[in-house]
Amino acid sequence: MEIALEKHYRAKELATLWGLSANTVIRMFQAEPGVLNLSNFNTPGKRKYKVLSIPESIALAVHSRFRQNPLQASLPPGDPFRVIL
Repeated sequence: MEIALEKHYRAKELATLWGLSANTVIRMFQAEPGVLNLSNFNTPGKRKYKVLSIPESIALAVHSRFRQNPLQASLPPGDPFRVIL
């Protein structure tokens, strides 16, 4: 399907679907090729805002990329059940 004809999401929509903050979604997608950046940073005298229009195919690709490489907590060496008083 042509990328221009498929469903596009805003960061807030994906944030709700994925249980993340809108700022996190913006950071995840701001450098992704194919995402439309509808920001007004070049308009003087106006409040600055960032709006991303994220095609569904790119959202699915990024989601599967993060699923394949889940974030893992790093534990310090030693007994993980040791309590420090």
